Amino acid sequence: SKNIVITPLNKRSKENLKTDKVDKIRTCFTIRENAVVPPGNKTVYIRIARPDDVILSSGVNLFEFQGEQIVFTASREVQYENVDIELCIFWTNDGQLTPGTYKVNIYADSNEIGSTTFTLK
Repeated sequence: SKNIVITPLNKRSKENLKTDKVDKIRTCFTIRENAVVPPGNKTVYIRIARPDDVILSSGVNLFEFQGEQIVFTASREVQYENVDIELCIFWTNDGQLTPGTYKVNIYADSNEIGSTTFTLK
């Protein structure tokens, strides 16, 4: 994936980097055209790790990665047709945020397809 943009949003959908003001975290990115991946319905998963490495999650969200069940933050179904696809995935803050640097990993078809970091105050 490319062009990964993480935007913490307040209740009015404006960017805000203060943990007590964040209502949602928006993760937008482009899934690259890739002739190796067969077209069809894909589930894309994101994992957002807090500065203390705890994965932000709502309920029991698990998917298989390299033979293990691992926790994910949010997911979205996409129809992949071997062309670049842009999409955003949202996670609603339920009070788990702490100040510091977060790591975001993106997965599809049991592969990690991108990662980035962002910082909250």
